[in-house]
Amino acid sequence: MSEVKTENKKSKVGVTIIVVLLLIIIGGGGFMWYKMQALNAGASQNSKIEEGKFGLNEIIVNLADEGGKKYIKIKPVLGYNSSNKELEGEFATKDHVLRDITIAILRGKTSKDLNPKGEEELKKEMLQKLNPVLDKGKLTNVYFTDFLIQ
Repeated sequence: MSEVKTENKKSKVGVTIIVVLLLIIIGGGGFMWYKMQALNAGASQNSKIEEGKFGLNEIIVNLADEGGKKYIKIKPVLGYNSSNKELEGEFATKDHVLRDITIAILRGKTSKDLNPKGEEELKKEMLQKLNPVLDKGKLTNVYFTDFLIQ
């Protein structure tokens, strides 16, 4: 009879341990889900910032390919936080500087440099070189509404 009591106690202890472990696992999973939902909610609030766009006029430039027979036609659009009204005014006074920097960047590129991956690199380079000339704010993105290499 004492063997049965001992086995019952061992059995109850084993079940209790399993139940406690399951509760810990479920609780941890619930906590992680809650944290992920909170992070996603914060990210979606941050993404609700309205983006303004300032389009530069079309630019046509010879590329640095051998023989100089290739050119690019591009129409960049500069993205920025639209709540920054001072930056909007600065675009009007620095349009020529922004175009000049963009032209200089493009003249150093070959057609091979401007493959799809190179296009993303070009956007990053434009952000790096255009942002320092802006005093009232910073660009957040560069888009191309026209991108032709011939």
